[in-house]
This record gives sequence, structure tokens and C-alpha cells, in this order.
Amino acid sequence: MSIANVIKMMRHILPPHAKIVDDAKETIQECVSELIGFIISEANEKCHREYRKILTPEDIISAMGTLGFNNYVEPLTIYLNKIRIQKVERNALQRCPFVKRNANYVKLEPQVTHPPTRAGYAPSSTITYPVNPNNYVVTITFQT
Repeated sequence: MSIANVIKMMRHILPPHAKIVDDAKETIQECVSELIGFIISEANEKCHREYRKILTPEDIISAMGTLGFNNYVEPLTIYLNKIRIQKVERNALQRCPFVKRNANYVKLEPQVTHPPTRAGYAPSSTITYPVNPNNYVVTITFQT
């Protein structure tokens, strides 16, 4: 891990007025790098035992559990699932032919509106549906 990222994380946790000596920055960087290498090594061994060449996020999480970092397994699994859901939603939204790339997102409750029809003919239909867990929705109007 780069020293810049280590310093950024240290400053995020410490009070704003705290000073960090260079030796502390280097020591934390070495510890973080060693921890990452330790976890990756265990995950890599798991892949090797299963005759796989590609390391997955699940391998990393499993390795953390194996190495005794059980407190991190559940939160990381939840976080990984949230990221995957967002990716699926983003991809689905990009594939929808009716959605413009500059769609306006508004925090609303999902709803479907069909205006009154004349003899079964709807001049337009508006469909609003959720695109992520925060209740952000995209509104699409179809003109006929």
C-alpha cells in the first residue's frame, strides 16, 4: 500500500491537530503491507488447493475467516453484496433503451401512472421504478 494512502487513513482516524512522525507512517505502512500479504497468501493457497488460478473476493473473505479475522467476514460479505447489486442495477439501467444517459434521479416512492385513455388509447404512459436500495428512482415517459 502506498505511503500516501496510509497517511490519508491515519489522518482520517486521528484528531485534526495530531502530528504523525515519519517513523510511525513507515511502520504502519509495513504492517498494512504485511497484513495484506498474509491474507492474500492464505487466499492464494485456497485457490491452489481447489485448482483455480483466479482469486475472487470470496477467497479473500474466506481467508480472513480462516486466519481468525472473523469480525470482518460478515461486514465484508454484506458490503460485497451491496456492490454487486449496485453494479447489476447500473448495468440494467444502461441497457434499457428508454433511459437517456442524462436521466434525472429523484428520491421518490415507486409508482406507476397511466393517464386516462380514450377508447383504450393511452397518449402517454409514465413508469417510475426504483434503481437502487436508497429509493432513488428513474421516471420514463413513453409517447405513443
